[in-house]
Amino acid sequence: MSNYYATIILEALTQLTTAFAPLKSVEYYEAICRYTVEHFDFDYAFVGELDSISKSIHAVCGWSKEGAIKPFHYDVKNSPCHNTLSHSHAFYPHNVQQTFPKDTLLLEMGIEAYAGIALFNKSQEPIGVFVILNKTPFDNSSLVEHILKLYNNSLSAEMERCTSEQNTINLENIAYYDPLTKLPNRLLITDRIRQAIKNQSRKGKSVAICLMDLDGS
Repeated sequence: MSNYYATIILEALTQLTTAFAPLKSVEYYEAICRYTVEHFDFDYAFVGELDSISKSIHAVCGWSKEGAIKPFHYDVKNSPCHNTLSHSHAFYPHNVQQTFPKDTLLLEMGIEAYAGIALFNKSQEPIGVFVILNKTPFDNSSLVEHILKLYNNSLSAEMERCTSEQNTINLENIAYYDPLTKLPNRLLITDRIRQAIKNQSRKGKSVAICLMDLDGS
């Protein structure tokens, strides 16, 4: 890699550890995608989460030369992302449409070149992808590969953190809220009453509880 490209990769690493460090979740993904497009002159970059049940990718955010990309879903089957997830990375510097003729999204977007890397959790299970797309062939394969590797670990760690956080929220919702009405259940109400009694006891005060029957009888 030339000194010029080594310099811009170093600048990207600096941004990753400074300006991007306080960001979380979608804001973090978008900052990386935007920097990739604007500073390395690619047409598209996006971060996608893997739905292992339906075998699809949910592109949570991305960036293009026209601005932010709206979230979208697409099937992994017959797409270059299938090979990305199967082999941890995939690189098609040109003719990607001809290689994957059944991937209609590539045709609609006019994509000529594709580079993707799989994002893994600590158990080394694939949980997502980071993808760079171009309407023209990549003119520097080494640079593209360095960019993918540069962001791989940080994107993987953030996606795993978000997944773990969401799983915790889902478990709390199951435990404390009625699945039909989404209203707090008896367990949550009991917990809140106990907290209120404990807090007011410290102040030497009492707690009043009002019960209302809503079953229509």
